[in-house]
Amino acid sequence: MKILKLFLIIILFGIIAFSVYYYWDAILKLFYPSQENISAPQPQVKIENLKLLSQTKIFGYWINETKNAIFALTENGKIISIKDGDEKIESDQVIANLVKLLPSPDGQKAIIGFGNAQRPQFSLFNVADNSWRPMPLETVNLAWINSKNQTGNLAALIDTKNGIALEIIDLSKTNSTNTKLINDLGLEDVEMVLSGNDVIVFTERPSYQYYGGAWSLNLKDFKFRQISEQEPGLITNWSKDGFLGLKFSVTLPNSYNLALIDNQGAFIKKLPFVTLPEKCLLEQDAAYCFVPKEISGEWTLPDDYLQKAFYSNDLLYRVPIGEGEMRMLLDAGQNNIDAINPQLFENKLIFINRYDNRLYSFDLSVN
Repeated sequence: MKILKLFLIIILFGIIAFSVYYYWDAILKLFYPSQENISAPQPQVKIENLKLLSQTKIFGYWINETKNAIFALTENGKIISIKDGDEKIESDQVIANLVKLLPSPDGQKAIIGFGNAQRPQFSLFNVADNSWRPMPLETVNLAWINSKNQTGNLAALIDTKNGIALEIIDLSKTNSTNTKLINDLGLEDVEMVLSGNDVIVFTERPSYQYYGGAWSLNLKDFKFRQISEQEPGLITNWSKDGFLGLKFSVTLPNSYNLALIDNQGAFIKKLPFVTLPEKCLLEQDAAYCFVPKEISGEWTLPDDYLQKAFYSNDLLYRVPIGEGEMRMLLDAGQNNIDAINPQLFENKLIFINRYDNRLYSFDLSVN
């Protein structure tokens, strides 16, 4: 009898061990769900005027109106063009560790930053002939200049023996010496963006943990001007011509301010919702903003969003610059739309969906 009981116990443990082995993955998923599934479920596009443009995962994109096409930098550094539903590889060069994409205002060129995120290398891609041109290794940062005299040239922060110099790179010349504007700018860990003709805006990297400022430099008289007080989490985004901006800042813990400003930093109007400037497009008559339906109190902007600690599900609003009523154009519902970098092309709003890093379009003609 004892032998029979022992035999039954051994069989029972064997069945339990086999079941645990066979269903181990299911057990793990039950108690420890995949972080990837929690943070980035795949979008389910079921909205009639919302369209997936490409299955390719991308890092960034830009519009080239001359070729009437969208150009995109894929996650592995290749460059593709998308036109009339067709996708074409323009450059099959693989680039690892992408950091930054800076398209020129006319879409004819693009600067790609890669390598070390704190000090990337930069290379120029030319749409006209699909050629590449490396930028100086001493380059710290770059911004396109949009002025009558220097259209298509680059403002560059160059690391020299005397400090961080501000120089102009003339792209029309292959082996020319850069024009040095300022020997030591006194600013290092900053972003540069275009803001109107002959004006460059410098902003510090944003975080709710410390105060950041914004300054403009007029390339005609080389005068610096502060266009924003020191504020926590400060981020700006500018219209294509640089004369209109959005300013985001943290006012109190979990309290934020989003306002329209001009290129001198003067207040125009406060927007009645919370979103980040990279989720908005500024046109002459209106701002188009993708706005998270809710932001949990456990998340803090801008850091948690920029670090992809959470994903949003968005509403899309059109806000007139002047008089007029704000309109909601899209409620993503359960479609998992977290839009960034919206741009206007053929009366459609193009954007990257952070859930899958793919390119989508939203048709504005039906609204």
